[in-house]
Amino acid sequence: GSIVFAQVFAWRIAVESMQSALLTIAACLVACGLLAASMLRSDGASYGRAHAIGPQPGGIIDRARVSQFWLAYMTAVFAGLMAIGHAAGIALSKDASTALATLAAITIGIGSALGGFVAGGLVDRWPVRRLLVGLPLIAAVALLLIGITEDAHAVVALLSLVGFSYGSIIAVYPVAIARYFGERGPQAYGQVFTAWGFAGLVAPWSAGLIYDLRSGYELAMVIAAMIAVLSALCAAFFRFEHVVEGRAD
Repeated sequence: GSIVFAQVFAWRIAVESMQSALLTIAACLVACGLLAASMLRSDGASYGRAHAIGPQPGGIIDRARVSQFWLAYMTAVFAGLMAIGHAAGIALSKDASTALATLAAITIGIGSALGGFVAGGLVDRWPVRRLLVGLPLIAAVALLLIGITEDAHAVVALLSLVGFSYGSIIAVYPVAIARYFGERGPQAYGQVFTAWGFAGLVAPWSAGLIYDLRSGYELAMVIAAMIAVLSALCAAFFRFEHVVEGRAD
């Protein structure tokens, strides 16, 4: 969606108006929702039981552990959501052309999609905690490099790396939560996922505020990098027992 519709929306704004672009995305959301509902109904998907790594007495979720996952997830996706929301603006702040700024929005989407596929394969082969720690650190390094470089093309490439980290993170966390909470995983993930909504509101808004105050994104990059490091530190304290087909650490 972010790869294709970055171009579609730019085209609708250019030939029509912002209202036309918003109506286009509304129509697409309705169509996608109807298609997803139809596919789920025809597929007859069902859920089985899974064993929990962390025993939940009486079927009660460990609120402290949910809170730890919430903080780690929020700080992990913060950088990606900020970069996605401001990809074109970040590129323009480095004197990128309009075409290159549009490309930045597209490449960060490509990076996110690629990250989801790669992480989906690695999560069955690598210790999940290694991914939860390493992926935010990749984003942190990329953000710091974006802050110091003046090469617009390098910035676009680094934004795609931030997107890759983000796409990987949102693929790995559901697996980590499912492995820890077992059959209570969907309930726990529903609570943890509110962290994504929180970060989605705060990250782009705070980056825009910082840009307005300082006429640049450098400070926003540093803050987002520090938040990503915080995610890695939180994830480092997760404890996964070696029970799920030998894949959890």
